[in-house]
Amino acid sequence: LQGEEGSEPAVSDRDRVLPGSVARAFATDSLLRRVVTDPVKGVVDIGRARRTFPTRMREALAAKAGTCQWEGGCSVPARWCQGDHRTEWWEGGTTSVGNAQLLCGRHNREKHMLRLKAHYRAHRGGDRGAGAGESDDDDGSWSQAA
Repeated sequence: LQGEEGSEPAVSDRDRVLPGSVARAFATDSLLRRVVTDPVKGVVDIGRARRTFPTRMREALAAKAGTCQWEGGCSVPARWCQGDHRTEWWEGGTTSVGNAQLLCGRHNREKHMLRLKAHYRAHRGGDRGAGAGESDDDDGSWSQAA
């Protein structure tokens, strides 16, 4: 789009090469996506237009994984899982197969809860993140205090 020397041309979804001026005109009211491909690996990266994983990428992950990819193991089928960024999207993680894992809803929430608790420990000292009547167990889970 910027017309830099050596850059690849913009191409339509029908494989038509677009002059830079046309691509810039489309960019004013369209969603443009950068797609990086490798002749051997295929699609490597689809850019950052959205943080959610496209259907085809989720299908590829499901075919590879079969079940939830939680470190401790989980038997929830991949079709019930959510695409999750290993390095979070808002921290610069790409929406790519290499940065993706499938997690069931429970383990996706647990992953984020563990990150939140680590954040509180690092920035406030101790466990001020626990609400009234809750405690932080040694196994990293939250439970109701007796």
